[in-house]
Amino acid sequence: MSDSEITTEHQTSEIFFEPVVSLPITTVSNSEENETCLLKERAKLYRFDRAEDPPEWKERGTGTVKILKHNETGQYRILMRRDRTLKVCANHSINSSTELRANCGSDRAFVWQTLADFADEVPKPESLGIRFPDAEGAKLFKKIFDEGRLQSSDDQDNEKEVCDSKDDVTNLRDKTCDESKLSNALKSLKVDPVNESGDQQRPAVAATN
Repeated sequence: MSDSEITTEHQTSEIFFEPVVSLPITTVSNSEENETCLLKERAKLYRFDRAEDPPEWKERGTGTVKILKHNETGQYRILMRRDRTLKVCANHSINSSTELRANCGSDRAFVWQTLADFADEVPKPESLGIRFPDAEGAKLFKKIFDEGRLQSSDDQDNEKEVCDSKDDVTNLRDKTCDESKLSNALKSLKVDPVNESGDQQRPAVAATN
């Protein structure tokens, strides 16, 4: 039997189900839309675990660390995510009290403390350490980190000047009110008349029996 004599019919059926609910396409925010990335380097992060006995440094994750600057406020912050899972392992602002120190004299590792790290979505103080593959990346990290500290210090000084100015205005207003009260008091003050001898006349005292 030749191939031409054999006919094979393939019937295919396509079944289409109309979706009951239409799901709109949504854009997932990464919380970095209003910030400019000033640094992006590979690094390994550590945290100092005080719950251990004795306390010790523990690895928190390996991934990409970023230093971001907010486009409106100018605030600097550190953001680091772990490889593959992209889970946040560091997320905190850089302020004037966040001092970066070299770890054991190394030119590739630093340690610092923060009062409010949001890596676990709950702010808590942390002692962190970071190590870079090379000295060049570490040097750039420190440079931009210190810029963030300086920026925060300038902002705090400006806020203090504004507060001092407000205090000056308040003090001036209080002083003006006090002077106004004093002026009114002087106007209402009455001086007893003086007699010819120069003695001040006093009201007569009723005689007592």
